Amino acid sequence: MENKEEKNEMEPCRRCKKMHHYTSLRIDDDYLEEPVCRDCSGFRKCERCCNKFELHELILDKDNYFVCLHCKDRELNPCCRCKKLFFEYDLNYVLKGDYACGTCEEIIEKSREDPEYMSD
Repeated sequence: MENKEEKNEMEPCRRCKKMHHYTSLRIDDDYLEEPVCRDCSGFRKCERCCNKFELHELILDKDNYFVCLHCKDRELNPCCRCKKLFFEYDLNYVLKGDYACGTCEEIIEKSREDPEYMSD
């Protein structure tokens, strides 16, 4: 019976998902009110680059995302071929006003040179 009660007292940290005793979790953000462990308290990931920063190093951007200073003025755009999101400065210009990532740019260039070139 005691084991069941001990399991019920365990809760996951909302950021790292590790299980902790409910008394060791605390709320560090009054707006979100999510219980977090000691290791995650005061830290959050940038919502663009996913790097971990202290809360005071993150700011709200124009789209209301918590972002680091590096990502603040950066726009995310999709690759015209694979549709993954990249920072606009990581994309390269290809034909007809489209922008592609480095890998897809090579594939597009090879397909222009050799029309029979096939890729996944």
